[in-house]
Amino acid sequence: MVSVSYFNPSIAYTTTCIYYSPSNTNGTTRFYSFYYILFNNEFKFDQYIIGLEFYAIEAGSLLFQLVKSSSCGASIFCSDFYDGSYCIPISPYFSRNITFSSGYNRIYFENRVQAYKGSLVQLSFSSGKLASISGTKKKTSRYYYHPCNSFSTASKQNFVFLFNTISEKMYYKGFIKFQYQYESTGNYAISLKQNYFNAKSDILKSIKLRTMEINFLNDDFILDKTIHISIEIYTDMVSDQNILMASQKTEILRHYNTSANYFGLAFENYNLSNFNQLTSIWGRFLITSTEFKFDSNLNYIQLYSLNSGTITFYIYRMYNCGYRESCASQIKRFSPSLPSSFSVNTLGSFSINKGLNQLGSFNLKVYQFSFIVFETSTPGLVALIEDQFAFSDYQIINNNIKKVQSKRNYKFCIKAFISNKFYFTRKVFNYENSSNGYYNLQLRSSNLTVNVNRTQESKTNVEIDFGDGLNKSFDFNNSLATYIGGEIPAFVNKSNLSFGGRILLLNTEIKFSSILYGIRFLASNAGTINFQLVSFESICGNLTSCSEYLSSNKNSYGMLNYTNSTTLSVEQGLNSIIFEKQIKIQKGLMVLVDMTSSNVRLLCDESGSVPYSDLSINESVLNMLYENRNLKIHFNLLIENNFYETIHHFEYVYKKRNNYSLIGSVRDRNIIIKQTLEFRNKQFLDIYCRDSNSTIDFKIHCSVIMLSQDLNDSIDLDNMMFNFTGEYFDYFGIESSNSKYANETTELTGNFILTNTEFKFDADFIGFETFAVNKGPLTIS
Repeated sequence: MVSVSYFNPSIAYTTTCIYYSPSNTNGTTRFYSFYYILFNNEFKFDQYIIGLEFYAIEAGSLLFQLVKSSSCGASIFCSDFYDGSYCIPISPYFSRNITFSSGYNRIYFENRVQAYKGSLVQLSFSSGKLASISGTKKKTSRYYYHPCNSFSTASKQNFVFLFNTISEKMYYKGFIKFQYQYESTGNYAISLKQNYFNAKSDILKSIKLRTMEINFLNDDFILDKTIHISIEIYTDMVSDQNILMASQKTEILRHYNTSANYFGLAFENYNLSNFNQLTSIWGRFLITSTEFKFDSNLNYIQLYSLNSGTITFYIYRMYNCGYRESCASQIKRFSPSLPSSFSVNTLGSFSINKGLNQLGSFNLKVYQFSFIVFETSTPGLVALIEDQFAFSDYQIINNNIKKVQSKRNYKFCIKAFISNKFYFTRKVFNYENSSNGYYNLQLRSSNLTVNVNRTQESKTNVEIDFGDGLNKSFDFNNSLATYIGGEIPAFVNKSNLSFGGRILLLNTEIKFSSILYGIRFLASNAGTINFQLVSFESICGNLTSCSEYLSSNKNSYGMLNYTNSTTLSVEQGLNSIIFEKQIKIQKGLMVLVDMTSSNVRLLCDESGSVPYSDLSINESVLNMLYENRNLKIHFNLLIENNFYETIHHFEYVYKKRNNYSLIGSVRDRNIIIKQTLEFRNKQFLDIYCRDSNSTIDFKIHCSVIMLSQDLNDSIDLDNMMFNFTGEYFDYFGIESSNSKYANETTELTGNFILTNTEFKFDADFIGFETFAVNKGPLTIS
């Protein structure tokens, strides 16, 4: 056989365990053995055996047994009946201990032994090894019953021993292979007649294989009402037809005339010059295109390499997926977490060369919903292809995963060749829905229907109701963004403003769920900072922006740590940090940076044009970085999704002072944002006459002091109208320019009351300014 190769399996010998019972807490030693069932040595009819022959590569001893089962052997081969089973109920009826030497062994029994039809050979080793081969159809099953616990285990092994039973009588054996194509499905009988021997087999010719999938490549975040769709159909009938229905459109999908016998990327259809090499990555990778759509035997693996190196392959069998959607689709939805329910089987390590490689001769049964996984320490070993209509391959880091490269769908050039042939059709297209909302797609064949539906959203087109009877619509000129936090300019002059301490970055508030794969920021000097994500989930983040809430309330009550604080090494200038472990982020989260134990300072946008000021944290009090100006730290969150973003500044003048509800609504969505506006006019009026007690000629000199928040206010004084000049102020104190200050001073010392600084109404005191003749200490209260 071309595919058969020599194999050296690891043999499990008799071992011990400690058994504990309520009556014996010290424990007793118990022995147990591993048993190997040789399915290739099944007896096809009753006969007598007189001995054994086998080849050993290491001398030792074993227990030889003949075993049988009441469930098979009469009308069906036991090797077929128990194929894929992990529970094999058998009972031995003959046993013999055999001591063997290295090399060829031929051992005869003292008396012939009756072997019944359907019986199997079972071996248990005390020592030594027998020669083995791999690549045969039927494999060896290894199992044991644990004497110290209440369980047993069994597994199929990818090898068979070079072991024969010697029959007393000779017989002829032959194999005939044939194929026959039926015109249609139905029930048929196959009969074989030769002299006085008859054999009959009833079969049902049906479409045994049909797997259909509708995969949405960007359903987690749909841009421009357009979704990327991949239709995949697997069947064993080329005549099988499938109907795709989408929004009252119907399309018949037919199979190509060529069949396939592998799962994976058809990289031979790509131009070799398009192969990519990422020289910065290595580790363990899950190949989503190799998902097994049905149970089959894995024969070998094929890959295209751009270097030489060593690679190890695994089978990851996934559970609890694949029934309503492909496992690859579910892995994408749950990223960056790897689904917790899976098992791992190691295939082995291989040396590969540059170019096309064919590896292994496995003949290993692999179950549906399994994936090929490889691991290597050689960067850029396996070639990559980019395909926006396929699920990306993923790097596995502990129990987490991340795309091979963020924001791009890279696929490794790997195929898993199997023993079955099938017809495969893949249709990829962009589907643009005419409006936002709920829509349905259906894929239907003669006996199977797949329905999928999605709700589509838009992020644009806003209408403002100002609450005074007027509405205004805004059609934004959106720009496509790939990060949160606003643009960081390519060149930033050395800023006079850089900040340390603990800072809450309001302008990094996350507006939708996504995957965070890195950050980017500007630092004035090198050192370390602490980075983490925080939330205010019980207070804001749903309909109320947390940035808006914190700007008004100025306290950090209710702040929760969404991630642990991470210390990052920072270089002077622009820093781009890609996380080893990606983070699934939720709406309402924002960044907190802590530089209290570092001399690092982060640079900021000093334009004052951003919606919110980032806030410094002093215990639980939040303060603006710079009063009366919205400053933000240059800081970006790098996320998987692209989105449209606009910041629209507008001004609206109300005709009269009143309380209004400002309502913003997003078209095509049932989302309404409300803001209550309350116009208060803080006013002050005083009349001061400096010579009221010492007048001359009945003439008095008075001043009217009036303050208001409304330029249209006026004062009527004895039929004289006084209006405001239009100049506004942001202080209480002396109204005088610096040019009028002289080097005049007083030698008086002590406490002074500054009557001109009287607060004319309630206000927030943020600072003071003064003109000093010379320097020295000054206490203000």
